[in-house]
Parts: sequence; C-alpha cells; structure tokens
Amino acid sequence: MALFGITAKEWREAHPKQGNLRDNATLEQLTVITNLQSMNAELIKNNVSESERTLKLNNMAKEQMATLLKNKSSMNQLKKASDLDNIQKKLK
Repeated sequence: MALFGITAKEWREAHPKQGNLRDNATLEQLTVITNLQSMNAELIKNNVSESERTLKLNNMAKEQMATLLKNKSSMNQLKKASDLDNIQKKLK
C-alpha cells in the first residue's frame, strides 16, 4: 500500500490477467518493497500503530524511490549483475 497506493488484492482485482503486482514492478520498486517490509516488521516490534506505520512507510517509500531514481546508473549496474547471475544459474 505504501509504495503503490493500493493493496496486492486491489491490484489483482484490477489487473486479473497481469499476474502478481511484484511481477510488474521495476527493480527500484522491488528494492523499496524489500526495505519497507523490513522496516514494517521493526515498527510492529516497537508497537507502532497501523496508521503511524502507514504514514512512516509512505514517507520512506517516497524518499527511497526518489533516491533510487536519481542513482539510475547504480540500479542499472545492479540489474546487469542480477541478469548475469540468473543466466549463470540457468547454465548450471
């Protein structure tokens, strides 16, 4: 919800033939999702209310996406490394 503005269930209902929300996410979005999941777990451990967690996670998502998009070349290098790793795994 914090990154896309909708829940995974809402995505599936709106896009029944496009698969999972993550399947359609960019590398930057997937990176932010992973970070937000970790942060959400920490906030839950600290008994932060759902409304406050949502607010904090929304802010984090915006900040992280802005940073990642500014550093596009670094993300492209990461994607190339990931693609190479996937190719090597398929060859084994």
